[in-house]
Amino acid sequence: MNLFELSDLLPKSQMINDVLNSFKESESDTLFWIALNKNKTYQQKKEIFKNGIEKVFIIRNEASFHLVSPMLCGHQVQFLSPSDFINQNNFSNLANKLNNGLLLMTNNIFAEIGAESLVKLYDLAPNTIFAVHDYDNHHWLHNSIKAALISDIYIPAHEGDYVILGRINPYLISGIPCGSHQWSLTFITSVAQQLSQISRSNLPLGKYYFYEQFSFRNKAIKSLEGFYPSITIIQNDFHKLSEEKKWQEWASHKLHWIIPVMNDLPIRFFDALITGGLPLVPRSLGPHLHSLRIPEKFYLIYDPQDILNPIPFVERSLNKFDALGSDGIKERHSYSLDRFHISPNTEKIIGEIKKIYC
Repeated sequence: MNLFELSDLLPKSQMINDVLNSFKESESDTLFWIALNKNKTYQQKKEIFKNGIEKVFIIRNEASFHLVSPMLCGHQVQFLSPSDFINQNNFSNLANKLNNGLLLMTNNIFAEIGAESLVKLYDLAPNTIFAVHDYDNHHWLHNSIKAALISDIYIPAHEGDYVILGRINPYLISGIPCGSHQWSLTFITSVAQQLSQISRSNLPLGKYYFYEQFSFRNKAIKSLEGFYPSITIIQNDFHKLSEEKKWQEWASHKLHWIIPVMNDLPIRFFDALITGGLPLVPRSLGPHLHSLRIPEKFYLIYDPQDILNPIPFVERSLNKFDALGSDGIKERHSYSLDRFHISPNTEKIIGEIKKIYC
């Protein structure tokens, strides 16, 4: 099939028709009504918080905000657990506790608690800002729609088409990706001095979970595994590993092969930099990295042919890593730690929310 045939076929595909239908739905009166009510609520809360946000609450679990610093933007963060939201009979007390505060969660915690419970709490807490950092806006759209609808501030972590989400919630903060959260700042400080002295493997690291619906990604992993067994599908939950074991694994490789789910910028990109490695990313991620102003010297770009024949590309990447040496390790580590660890990342979110309300 040639390019002309493809240019005729693709516009007629179901994929394109679905996109066109979403454009039509984005013009609906319902979305305008939602935005109008969002605006009314915003004006009310802007008046409440014009002199500042008194308290910051973060809902965390093992996979979200678990290792964020307890002091952010001058606030002593008060941490909550999803289990605190199980008993709806206690919501009045919880609402009083949240009064004049900011409540921040990820989309995964939003889903764990459930939209029904959060709507009830939202109605009981008119003096609270509800914010959701959405780690999965690139593929978990059903949950993203609910999170954007119910939150005051919606923060999609991945660049993309905000046609629907932006109409549902115009109070949207972009440009804040998922921050590295495998290690606390305290732990990193304790091991950072030895980072450039660790012996590193020449094999690119890439351990992934299997997601049946993402066949392109699965095929790429399978193809690369034939050359490098260090790139593979795993069964165990890495969240259960200690900080030490995770650090040892990541810091013992020079290169990290990044295979996105749907052209998202994965957290592992920043994990690789924080541990001094060089991330290898698909060319399609280049615009996202440019928009975040991440220096090109901190990563290498691969093309589809490099998936089929990765050895020459890996050799070039190893040469770059070795040429940059220990200074390169330290520079990549410091850059990512200061900007894209979960703690400074969360401070960016809080700072942007303050700009909107205060």
